[in-house]
Amino acid sequence: MVKYESGCVNCGLPCMGEACRYIKMLVCYCDHCGREVELGDIITFDDVDLCKVCALEYVDEEDDDSLMEFINADENNIDLVADN
Repeated sequence: MVKYESGCVNCGLPCMGEACRYIKMLVCYCDHCGREVELGDIITFDDVDLCKVCALEYVDEEDDDSLMEFINADENNIDLVADN
């Protein structure tokens, strides 16, 4: 899941509210395991956001060729290849 969260660092300066770059920070979580994931490392498939580990586990469990093709052709060039 991709959402915005407050990342206030209590910098000690007067609060700039919405103008501060830390107030609305883009944060990504794996929908399966819940871990925080870098934006470039998240794989969205069938409206589900997965980390690399969960995506590979899903491929192993489901033997889903369409997901494996999606991972291999990911436009972010994530290098994931299932071990056969």
